[in-house]
Amino acid sequence: MIKMGKRMDTKCAIDKYIETLNEKTKKTVNKMIDPDVIVLYEKNIGKSVFDMSMDEIYELVKVCALNLSKTPSSSIVFKFVKFFSNLTDWYSDNVEHILSPVRKARVTNTDCFERVIEDEPVLDKEYFESIIKTIKEDQDLWEEKRIYMEMILRLFYDGFYNSDEIIMLKEKDIDFQKMSVKIGDRNVQLTEKTFNLLLYCHNINECNPPNTHREGIMYKGSYIKFFTKDINSFTMGKSNNIVLFRNNLNSVVFKTLRDRYNFFIRGRQIHIIGVYEKIKNIFGDATDQIIRATDRESNAKLRATLELIGTPISLVNFKSDSLRCIAKRK
Repeated sequence: MIKMGKRMDTKCAIDKYIETLNEKTKKTVNKMIDPDVIVLYEKNIGKSVFDMSMDEIYELVKVCALNLSKTPSSSIVFKFVKFFSNLTDWYSDNVEHILSPVRKARVTNTDCFERVIEDEPVLDKEYFESIIKTIKEDQDLWEEKRIYMEMILRLFYDGFYNSDEIIMLKEKDIDFQKMSVKIGDRNVQLTEKTFNLLLYCHNINECNPPNTHREGIMYKGSYIKFFTKDINSFTMGKSNNIVLFRNNLNSVVFKTLRDRYNFFIRGRQIHIIGVYEKIKNIFGDATDQIIRATDRESNAKLRATLELIGTPISLVNFKSDSLRCIAKRK
């Protein structure tokens, strides 16, 4: 450990700053911030948070974000940037005058996010296909679950944005001739592979993995069934609580990916991969340059393309989240 210069105790400063926030913001910050993580980082580098350089702020945001999640979202990273900026401004105004290290370093949200994700795998088509390949080759996993997991993942990749859209899919929303799905005011075009998996899974009513039996339960007449152990069937079958079905899908698919194969990925991220690959088909080698660009013309071009593809994700969120898909990071 390196000896630090004298500043107000960081935990005390954080507590005093949080007391100035409204109740809603206070609750969000308390859930997000772990002062022990910040203090440990300070001790490791021998500096107070109020004296850090640009690179040290980058790394602190990374440490804090990864403490919350192995794959933190861009919005979480941006919240940490804002927190440290506001904390140091408060300190300068109320404790002793300092030049905010966050402002002094000209830390940007994008730069911080790229620092946070620098050690992650590139989330591209090849990475997605490697997940599918891993599932399909796992002969110790019962067959219906392998097929079901692949279907859910391909639905996200083809254009479904979140679990609720999958859960609430009805037969009337499907154009069986065009192999497309109507979701709100947008159409999602499925690949033939995804469409056939959807039809196949629709016809599975029950399955018998080793030492158990699972029944397919629908949510308000949903096209897709959700498989649960018999003990949970009645509760799910009679419930209008979509959270039960959301938790079921996340457990069957994404918890399995994490616990069984060490793939830390969410449905939204797979959606981003699919959108990114569609944009790449339009702009080719210029795709990454257009995503990084900040001029109006590039943003207008990218916004129009997102609307054409039919994703509900905003331009701002896509520009940050798609950085996970870019191979050459800063």
